[in-house]
Amino acid sequence: MRTLKMDTSNESLFFEGDLTKLLLDKFRDTFGNEDFVYVLIETDDFFRADTIRLIKKLAEDLEEHVPYVKDMKFLSNVEYVESWIEIFDLIEEILKNLRRWN
Repeated sequence: MRTLKMDTSNESLFFEGDLTKLLLDKFRDTFGNEDFVYVLIETDDFFRADTIRLIKKLAEDLEEHVPYVKDMKFLSNVEYVESWIEIFDLIEEILKNLRRWN
């Protein structure tokens, strides 16, 4: 039993030559993975109002009509965070608080 190996990958669920597996392989070959796809747009002036509206429309159409899209990020829906963010070592902060209470 020590040499028994299990293949639990998604690919193991498909028979060789299965259309779904072939399409997934083609998608990976085209885009490099199945997690992210980037759409690049070339324009002379990105910040023209009609260009931004066109990009927004394209992103909305892709999100609405392309199956299995989970999330679409584009210029008009990305979040902008402006704030002071403090980063610290969690354990050190916990120990500091414990010493304060003891």
